[in-house]
Amino acid sequence: MYQVLVNWLRKIHGYKITGQWHLEQVCDDGDYHHLYCDLIIKKPNSLYLKALFKLLATALILKLDGHFEQIFNMKSNFILERSGSMQSEIDETNSLKMCIARLEIENFELKKKFVEIEARNAELKARIAKLEDKQTQNKLIKNLLFVSHCND
Repeated sequence: MYQVLVNWLRKIHGYKITGQWHLEQVCDDGDYHHLYCDLIIKKPNSLYLKALFKLLATALILKLDGHFEQIFNMKSNFILERSGSMQSEIDETNSLKMCIARLEIENFELKKKFVEIEARNAELKARIAKLEDKQTQNKLIKNLLFVSHCND
């Protein structure tokens, strides 16, 4: 029954199904048996739960009542309300995503400026090296002229 329902909801209606089997006891054959299953049903692109099913095998009335109570408790855990803290979390997440995008743009711009500064720095270092070479050459020429002038 579970698999038929899940396949029908997935294939025909496009729902996303999350199921959880609950094993309550070891039966006469020594194996655990799936006594009931919770199904959480929602659209794949939605944050909001469409339904919560609890599929029960045979049970005593007392156990059934316990499951019914549990469903109402589970409802508050699974249903997301637009005007609650979930919406504020969604808004905060969107705000953080926008901040991250803005910071990524600023980071890209800073990296671009850094590359430009590095290129300019390399260019200035090359010019300084040329000037130092010229300065060294001028000193050598000066010394040579001085030595040749003294010999005359």
